[in-house]
Amino acid sequence: MGDYLTKNLTFTLTPYGDLLRRFRRVAVEGFSKPAAQHFHPIQNREAIMLALALVKSPPNLEKHLHRHASSIMLSINYHLPPVESEDDPNVVGVETHVRRLSHEMNPGDTFS
Repeated sequence: MGDYLTKNLTFTLTPYGDLLRRFRRVAVEGFSKPAAQHFHPIQNREAIMLALALVKSPPNLEKHLHRHASSIMLSINYHLPPVESEDDPNVVGVETHVRRLSHEMNPGDTFS
């Protein structure tokens, strides 16, 4: 199924074999304990941005947490600058892909 949806470029849908072993090796090296220390500046920046956003508009907690999580993920995985809004094209693109993938993987649903 992963070959139809993502051309086997998604770690979670890659069948067992050489490609999966390469993906796993990169993930282990990139997210090891020593490598995780390089993420501290990103996490500190995002913690400050989250705190400031919560002070400005506390009722929007879910929106702020979504932006916070998206920004950390995109910054660490893709070296992108901080996400300022949920409407960021990168966030919208990831959400669209995940929604499509979730829909297509439901039993009985067809590829569209």
